[in-house]
Order: sequence, then C-alpha cells, then structure tokens
Amino acid sequence: MIQILNKRIPLLLLALCIAVGTLSAQDDYASEKKLITKVKRSPETYIYAEATCKTLEEAQAVAEEMFYQNVNEYVAQQKKLRQASEVVINDPKAQKSEVSMPRGTNMYRCFIYVKKKDIIGVNNSVVIENTSQSKVEKAEEQPKSTTPATPKASAAPHFPKAASELAGITTVAEINDALKRMYASGLVTAYDKYKNLQAKEEWYLILYNAQGKIGAILSDGATRYNVASGKEDSIKNYPQHAALGVKFKP
Repeated sequence: MIQILNKRIPLLLLALCIAVGTLSAQDDYASEKKLITKVKRSPETYIYAEATCKTLEEAQAVAEEMFYQNVNEYVAQQKKLRQASEVVINDPKAQKSEVSMPRGTNMYRCFIYVKKKDIIGVNNSVVIENTSQSKVEKAEEQPKSTTPATPKASAAPHFPKAASELAGITTVAEINDALKRMYASGLVTAYDKYKNLQAKEEWYLILYNAQGKIGAILSDGATRYNVASGKEDSIKNYPQHAALGVKFKP
C-alpha cells in the first residue's frame, strides 16, 4: 500500500516496487503490450504514467514522478478525495500495476498504472508494520553488501533570480501574471502544464493546490530542490497538487 499524506505530515511510502525483467519470450512481450494498450484506452478507469529512457533506473524515476503527479491532479479534481486528510493507493505491485520492459536498442520503458477506484480517501488512519512477514522474506529484502556507503558531497543549489522571485508569490493567479511578464522580458524561455511537458526533469515545477495556493517551486534535475528553502524536495511531498513547468534563461 502507498499512503500519501497531506503536506503538513511527512510523506509515507510503504511500497512502490517496480517489477523489472528482461522479456525473452515473445508471448510475454505480447501480453504486456496488450495490457498497456488496454490501460491507455481506458482513461476513465485508470491513471498511468510511462517513460522511455536509456537506463532502466532513469525510466523508473521519471515514470514514478509522472505517476504521482497524475494521481495528484486526479485527487485535486475529486471532492471526496480532496477533503480527505490522507489518500491511499492500493499496492501497485500486488495488483500488477507496474510494467517495465526494454524498448528498442539500449532503451528502457517503464509503465505504471492504477485503477481510479483503488485511490481511496481516509481520515485518522493508523499504519503499522506487518510483523507477520517471515524472517526469510525480510532477509531477502536486505542489501547483499553491508559496507557503509560514503555519502557524496553535494554543491549548494543555485537558482535563477527569476525562480527565486516566483518563490515569493503565494497564488497561481499571481504566478501566471509573473510568468507572462518574465516570458516577455526573456527571463523565462518556456512554461506549460505538467501533462504537456517533455523530459520533465528539465523543467522547474510550480506546485499548487485546488484553491490556487502555491505549495512549492522545485528545481529541475533528477534530484529536485525547493527554491524557497534550498533543501532537497520531491513532488511526492505535495499530494493533491497540480503543477506548471517552467524553463528559465540560463
């Protein structure tokens, strides 16, 4: 189960396991292709996201980010879900809701989907650890190497001046006015709705809720940073938010 909490409570991810495998048999490939086609042709039933990248890791990361954004946009449009303090997505792995497969030479495609009926709003829920899981299962989940990893030093993020200016704005209406002005002056080179963005990791993201209040502005890149705080942040931390993509003048 994946549980998305509101932005005042730390995000809790119980599981998002993407099934990965090399499809060697033609019937396996045909079966997965049929499943993907079925999902895409039923937007009234499913929410999905996909990405095609040179590495499997990159495809998974991009598809997962898009998946959360698509779920957030759906939740923001549903009154019952929008009013719930927590939103729960039934475990995609258990429902075979994720598909990853090679697509072409040195390209990988990741496809994630979930049925809309499995996105549930709840209030005052309590999540506990499943202590019934066997020791063997837990052992299999542990990394094979126990050598501690040396953390990489990361440079302090640097944001365009225009991005920092937008971070001081509190409503999407004011953001739209500012983007028009910045685009006309050349400070912003492009902006669009999240669903229209290509290569989403290349765009800054302006996150806003159904009431038009700005939740955060996140930097571009595989690892995003909050422009206001300068700290590492993620779109997953802003459930029930939609997004605008922005590119700034270098």
